[in-house]
Amino acid sequence: MHISILPTYLLLYFNAYNSQQWDALSDEQIYFINNHSSSGWKASKHNRFTAISGVYNTLEYYGVKQFKRRILPIISHDDNNILLPDYFDSREQWGDCPSIKRIYDQSQCYSSWAVASVAAMSDRICTQTNGTVKVELSAIELVSCCSKCGPGCNFGFSEAAWYYWVRNGLVTGESNGNSSGCLPYPFPKCDHGSSDSYPKCGYVVYTPPVCNKTCRPGYSIPYINDKHFGKSAYQVKGNESDIRKEIMLYGPVEASIFIHADFVYYKSGVYRHLTGRLITIHSVRIIGWGIENDIPYWLCANSWNEEWGLNGYFKILRGSNECEIEAFVNAGRVNMK
Repeated sequence: MHISILPTYLLLYFNAYNSQQWDALSDEQIYFINNHSSSGWKASKHNRFTAISGVYNTLEYYGVKQFKRRILPIISHDDNNILLPDYFDSREQWGDCPSIKRIYDQSQCYSSWAVASVAAMSDRICTQTNGTVKVELSAIELVSCCSKCGPGCNFGFSEAAWYYWVRNGLVTGESNGNSSGCLPYPFPKCDHGSSDSYPKCGYVVYTPPVCNKTCRPGYSIPYINDKHFGKSAYQVKGNESDIRKEIMLYGPVEASIFIHADFVYYKSGVYRHLTGRLITIHSVRIIGWGIENDIPYWLCANSWNEEWGLNGYFKILRGSNECEIEAFVNAGRVNMK
């Protein structure tokens, strides 16, 4: 078991970070970003965190807890000399895998650790079976039933989510409002500050349902028979080349990133942190990479619905561990039985 030194680092980071800052939704902050000479990205007003009155209080405990312990082995692709292209998009590489194109909405539940993890697991089941198995695994099973993952809708431990997939398996369950699968995600899409289509996210964090190892009424497959297991789970060595090889060989990965105040304003371009305090630790999928205006980037899928950012996606600076995106990357292989 690998013990991480991140808690001390994170506490220092939280306490010491005092660069140029403005309150959330500051017009001055948006102006600063859009007129910065070397920004590389554009911002627009979002309300994502205005409805989270207690977010700063929860970060000290829940955000740091996510990194207290490394429970997965670390793998490297140093011995694999595969040629890496300048551009790669999993949506194009595995066009028969619809899950890769899906953008989720965690709603008013801080479950990105579960949502991003099961999204990447679902992608990998498809990519590693050559498109013959297409499922959407249940994020709410992790939120409700994975006791070692953390406090459910109040952040969690994504490595434990991958371990749970291998040890316990996961049933199916589609995302917001789609009552398909054994345990579908129960929380509706909401406005994270950029939507005219959904009601605004509320002030109260949802309480996840009690763990119920029974599928929803009307679903014909028994809970135990609906399980999909991972064969192995691991953390990818934290460098650009290893992460790119992992994605190209096996499919999208899940990564944890540090979210600063300016990120919630992201609209287009290649994001890099410019200003604002650290808000939270968040999990996303990395599905590819590329170069835009000579800036290398990771192509990532967020979980704030399709009306945020680039239709739910964002690009972030690649190769320099921007916002720690290359430091905590989780993945796994599929049990082919």
